[in-house]
Amino acid sequence: MQVFSSLMQEWLYGQNGYYRSLRVGKDRDFYTSVSSGELFGYTLGFFIAELFKKNQVPHSIVEIGAEQGALIADIVEYLVFYERDIALKMKFFVIEPLEEIHYIQEEYFKNRYQAWEQYSLEFPEIHILSAAQCFESPLFIANELFDAFPCDLVLDGAIGVVQDSCIQFLKPHEITDSALNQYALNVLEKAQKAGIQKGEICLNYRPFLQELLTQQSDWIFLVCDYGEFYARGDFSLRLYRNHQVFNLNDFLENLNSYFGCSDITYDVCFELLEQDFLHYGGRKDYFCRQNTALMDFGIAQVFEKITQGLNPRSKEYIRLAGMFRTLLTPSLLGEKFKVAIFSCCKHLFL
Repeated sequence: MQVFSSLMQEWLYGQNGYYRSLRVGKDRDFYTSVSSGELFGYTLGFFIAELFKKNQVPHSIVEIGAEQGALIADIVEYLVFYERDIALKMKFFVIEPLEEIHYIQEEYFKNRYQAWEQYSLEFPEIHILSAAQCFESPLFIANELFDAFPCDLVLDGAIGVVQDSCIQFLKPHEITDSALNQYALNVLEKAQKAGIQKGEICLNYRPFLQELLTQQSDWIFLVCDYGEFYARGDFSLRLYRNHQVFNLNDFLENLNSYFGCSDITYDVCFELLEQDFLHYGGRKDYFCRQNTALMDFGIAQVFEKITQGLNPRSKEYIRLAGMFRTLLTPSLLGEKFKVAIFSCCKHLFL
């Protein structure tokens, strides 16, 4: 018997875990904003440049959970092309604890740098780190990171446990193992304080933020993730395989058929995430639907800039317009995702 979060940890990050290979993109298990093309990263690059002009920070751009590294490479590309002076004042990093992904990122960055050689411009190095360190005035970027943290399942005072490839819900007094019993009590106590009777709850955000943020004197943290501000009062846990979605009832009694070969995720409760940022001296500066956030961050200006001089009937214009629609259309990526900014800076002008 094990609690569900323990199984999810093995599922995603174990020796043969799902995230030890990359399965994100149009032809893989699921599709992200980064998969749509460079416009998402370009827009974040525009936002970062405007942030720097107003605040003289950040000096370090740090992406966590960067997959192959396309997002931070797109940000670097935009800044070098359009805000060169700012780009050369910044340092760029990815934090990736899985060694298998390091090789993939190294190869990806090598190919991007080779492609950039044609422009005869100086592109700053993107450093790959295994763990957090102290950064100079960092902006952390987490795109679809927190919904990949192992979570627990709660239902009316019971916790989800896994036995014989099935999920069942047990009250603490029904769990005889003392360590599991104590863990269940901790999870259910947090769920009760949060007013969650049915749904997911994650105890792993706070240790992660502790390791990362306690090393910084000031910081900004940009979160893009699937979820809502308040808990939805129901289960959102789901699997993705070959762009098909399976809800909890589909795999409740047959976990072995999906284990390690499909992505497993859930809606982030931003209210609980905010509490953990507050615990480490942060504050919430911004929260919005992603399509609205991208408009606030300058996607329209970026689109106008990169399509200037293009024939609206050209393949390149049509390609870029397709990205624009995908990122902003509510039924696609526009409203499913939320954006939050947390910070620990004396004054931050967005």
